[in-house]
Amino acid sequence: ATIVKANTHLVLPLDVEEVKNEDGTIKQDCEICAAKRLVERIRQEHRQLSICIIADDIYSHEPFVMELRKKRMEFLLVAKPTSHTELFLHLEDLNTNSIEKGNWIEGSGTKTRHFEYRIGKALELTQSGKVVLNFLEVWQTNNEVKLLYHNSWITYF
Repeated sequence: ATIVKANTHLVLPLDVEEVKNEDGTIKQDCEICAAKRLVERIRQEHRQLSICIIADDIYSHEPFVMELRKKRMEFLLVAKPTSHTELFLHLEDLNTNSIEKGNWIEGSGTKTRHFEYRIGKALELTQSGKVVLNFLEVWQTNNEVKLLYHNSWITYF
């Protein structure tokens, strides 16, 4: 875990948690369990710190999201269509008035980049309805409409 200050190149290491098996345990440790231990320890050591967790797709599932909310931590977690089929199906079923869409352009000439986005608010992460959050998806293309970048995230922001 690191602390990063916006609009600077300052990065301060905060803490680390190993993925390891304790002697005598049968079940193998995993990244998500290590992340839960790390989140617990960081919140205990920094009770008043405003924290935003930024993480990959493996963390964007109900149990971990619920743990982050319980620890008063904001988050921006990658959510891929292949691992969040229910979320993406729900997004496609929504009325187009419920989805904010937009675009913008950066650069000029051959360096022009076209961006499109869509934002869904108050979406259920799964059918259980235990976690309701916001969704953001971004596409970046060049002048030839070649896809340069695509990603999607879940958040409470």
